[in-house]
Order: sequence, then C-alpha cells, then structure tokens
Amino acid sequence: MSIKVKTRYHRPLPRGGVEASGRPSNQKVEVVGSIAVSTYSAGGETLRPKDVGLSRIDWIDIKHENMAAGKEGREAREVRYNYGTQDFYITVSDNPENAGSHTLYFKAFGDTARPGDLS
Repeated sequence: MSIKVKTRYHRPLPRGGVEASGRPSNQKVEVVGSIAVSTYSAGGETLRPKDVGLSRIDWIDIKHENMAAGKEGREAREVRYNYGTQDFYITVSDNPENAGSHTLYFKAFGDTARPGDLS
C-alpha cells in the first residue's frame, strides 16, 4: 500500500451535526482533497479518518480521476468505501481493479481531528 492524501480545504460546519448519542455537535467539518495511490492492491487500501483530517468519518465520496475510461462510459471505474473496515476498493465495470497507480478525489464529512478548530 502506498497512498498520499492531500487536503485542499477543511471547512467547519457550525451547528452542522449531532453526535452518535443525538446531542448537537459543533465539531463537524467538511474536508475535500485528493489521494494519490502509487501501488494499488486488489484487496483494497486502508483509508482511516485521520488520513483525511477527521477523527470520525460520517460520510465520504471518493471518485476516480478516470471514471469513464473507455468509449461511451465502458470500463467505468468506481471507488467504494467500507466504513467498517476503513478500506476503499477500486472497481472497473463492477470487477476488482488489479493493480497500478491511481488518482482519486474525495469529499468527506465528519468530526474534526483538529481540537480547537471550532469554538
């Protein structure tokens, strides 16, 4: 596994959410960035909340740079995130991608990993 995460921005979401217990939380943020994968493993790659600047991921959307690689959208690449194992998987036309380097873009929401960001 070899990934490098770059954050483009980290924006507070005032009154933007609730904790798991249902209490309002002032620690919700939106994070947008890119992930450079130099050697992808067909078994998936680990992407933990701290990798994207969060202490907990509520939601993440990851897109492949070449989503529709072939003619008319054939051989479309998708990235799927497993919240339980904290891994992402790249598929090509619903089949696992085997290997290679990839550029991915993400948008995530969750609890900030930067204490003191919001007051």
